[in-house]
Amino acid sequence: MFDLTKKEIIEALGMSKQTFYKYFPELEEYEVVKVSRRIGKAKLYKINLEHPLVKMLREYEKKASMQIAQKEANRARKLIIFLQGLLFVVCGNIPSPFQRFRNNSYKAPGGI
Repeated sequence: MFDLTKKEIIEALGMSKQTFYKYFPELEEYEVVKVSRRIGKAKLYKINLEHPLVKMLREYEKKASMQIAQKEANRARKLIIFLQGLLFVVCGNIPSPFQRFRNNSYKAPGGI
């Protein structure tokens, strides 16, 4: 996990300075973010991964990502089934290479 200056955080979030400085002190107060080190006058901050709110948000993000991945996998499976049906209609009942291999009727290209 990287540590960032306030300026770097503002740039990464694409947030106005006014909005950032309105809410950031509360994040410090509740120890959601902590000073990780200092370079000269600049303070660098890290998210406190042990904070209950941060843990909850990370768990939510993980669950949401898994749900999205599952939906995409289901969509891909449906697309594959559709394409297999389309190929069957267009090409007729042509066994797949795996089926031909399993039936010992597979011949390698070039007669090998």
